Amino acid sequence: MARSLVEHRLRKMARTWFDSVFCSFHPKIKGLGKNDQWFYVPDLVNDASIIVSGGVGRDISFEHRLHELHGCDIHLFDP
Repeated sequence: MARSLVEHRLRKMARTWFDSVFCSFHPKIKGLGKNDQWFYVPDLVNDASIIVSGGVGRDISFEHRLHELHGCDIHLFDP
């Protein structure tokens, strides 16, 4: 149990670092979700967009905010 919690936290830290280095350099990319941890390009999303999100886990703040801002359809999948 403790090992999986540590692995989860390490993956989350690595993903946050990776996104901050490789995904946030473009001026049109915006952060969304808790603590702006997920990134997307708002110009590419509108009310006709269909978003497919896999492995959502317990935090769907990004998807909620996307729907609030753009009114797009979002399909959530998590095995």
